[in-house]
Amino acid sequence: MAELTHLSTDAVGDYLRRLSQYRLLTAEQEVELAQEIEAGLFAEQLLAGGALPPGQDARELRTIILLGRQASDALFHANLRLVVSIARHYTRRGLDFEDLIQDGNLGLYRAVRTFDFARGFRFATHAPWHIRSAISGAVANQSRLIRLPAVDQPVCSLDSEVPDGRGGTEALAEQLWDSSAPDASAGLFHQQLKAQVRAILGTLEEREARIIAMRFGLTGGGGQSLEEVAKLHGTTREHIRQIEAAAMEKLKEPARSDVLRQYHFDRASLSGGEAA
Repeated sequence: MAELTHLSTDAVGDYLRRLSQYRLLTAEQEVELAQEIEAGLFAEQLLAGGALPPGQDARELRTIILLGRQASDALFHANLRLVVSIARHYTRRGLDFEDLIQDGNLGLYRAVRTFDFARGFRFATHAPWHIRSAISGAVANQSRLIRLPAVDQPVCSLDSEVPDGRGGTEALAEQLWDSSAPDASAGLFHQQLKAQVRAILGTLEEREARIIAMRFGLTGGGGQSLEEVAKLHGTTREHIRQIEAAAMEKLKEPARSDVLRQYHFDRASLSGGEAA
């Protein structure tokens, strides 16, 4: 995000003053920009695939792509103040305010790329989830790091050549590799999946999130039946079914479901046989 570079000593104050130059958009302006962005993305796909429509040349497609990128920048800049407003709620959680804004801007960029004006929602309704998701993910991943001041250790590349003990050399990575060690990628994958699921459940109402977690076994011990969940909540099976159905409809919304689509999970992988 170029907006955070070359700032004065009062970085945040300088940044906020810069935001005043960007005007808020009307609903009509948002739709116009979104249409240009969509056209630009489609033109990129056509140009990359080499299949040009009849009567359309590469030069015209490049013009459409340029207009789409300009529209993307305009929609992005007009909503930077929204990022600052949301970032204020995440202060005192281990990250500097500037870092929160930076990560929030990344979420805003994803929101710009995924905004579907045809659904009839304003961009201010679509963007906050992406912004909060980016910021909360950064807080979870970065605020737990242990930082030791005044520690200056040399950095060695894994590609560095070191003696192999047989009169030759080999890459450092070869000596560090343990073929008998268990593959950590599966555990990391599941850990990332659970973190994303928690973040998405956090966008639901508290009761909805709790019922979904119990039904899919995210609280540990496997999924619970409608009767079991209803008994714990002191209500009827049908009432729980209705709440679950409403929550699942919300989770199908692209702003939520697209985040998890990359994992291709099922109920078993979601619960993982342990508490989420």
